[in-house]
Amino acid sequence: MNKAKSFTEIRGSRVDLGAGVLAMDEILGSVQLDEKRFLHLGMLSPHSLTDLESEELGFDGYFLFETDDDEKSKGISILGKAPTLDAAFRLLEIWQRSMSRDVGHINI
Repeated sequence: MNKAKSFTEIRGSRVDLGAGVLAMDEILGSVQLDEKRFLHLGMLSPHSLTDLESEELGFDGYFLFETDDDEKSKGISILGKAPTLDAAFRLLEIWQRSMSRDVGHINI
């Protein structure tokens, strides 16, 4: 699995993965997995997708991705893609229902 550098560009904004600060209008949902890892559903810039060697996924749509600030595995891992906004919202709905049964919490 390819990983981006410690900084990524999300729709033209440079984001520090360690701080967990992401453009809220581009990230539809986030959940903290542990102290250094987050799961997000949102858009990624063409630059980030190229850095991740994931151009075959296309540059549009909403990506399910994990960010990791651990020194050994720092970066972004793309886990999946929702091709449309409707599909992304449906995925969020499923995700939220699943999370409501668990201890975790999703931020929408």
